[in-house]
Amino acid sequence: MAQQVNSQHLLTYADSNLIKQEKPYQFHFGQFFKNDTVYAILLDTLRRDNQNVTLFGLKFFEKVGNKWLRRNEYDSLPTWGIHTRFCNFSKYNYMDYLVSADIAGTGGNETEYLFIFDKKTRSLLQIKGFENLPNTTYNRKNGLITSIGLVSGVPSFEYFKIEDFRLIQVGGKEMWADNSYGYLTEYKIISGRKIIYKKEKRKLPIDFYKW
Repeated sequence: MAQQVNSQHLLTYADSNLIKQEKPYQFHFGQFFKNDTVYAILLDTLRRDNQNVTLFGLKFFEKVGNKWLRRNEYDSLPTWGIHTRFCNFSKYNYMDYLVSADIAGTGGNETEYLFIFDKKTRSLLQIKGFENLPNTTYNRKNGLITSIGLVSGVPSFEYFKIEDFRLIQVGGKEMWADNSYGYLTEYKIISGRKIIYKKEKRKLPIDFYKW
């Protein structure tokens, strides 16, 4: 859950030490938004619950003069191991921040938390729902995020865009098969409604990824 923190809240002594030490998987630091500002991302492991799932928190800071100001934070995000990287999943002219985590009990699926910089509030915003998408890629030309899921070895595709820091599904492609044929349905999401615009049937075998 996001917590808006008073912009005058300064780094604690412990936080300052973590930034100085630059511990791996706990902290990323750099002038990655604008040359004249400095931001810090601090990841803290909070605790483990009875299912051995680690909960982590993310704090986002801006250095103004010689002071570190906490802009916003998130806590109690479940994970099992943390891997972080800068990426691009949006049309905004800033690098996004991705925290990848293997979630225990999901068959080894990787969950990804996406955070995007908001220049108006100078804060790092979590894109809610992105963590539920498997196998994501981003097409910069059309601004679409593609998520690929598998059911009985047959892929399904869902297409999303990020608008006003919200994840919005705009369409998809469903495929399934029986003993002899493969079936395809393509659809758009318009005003929250699923509109099917294409259906096909082909005899097996089929390369579903190229259909």
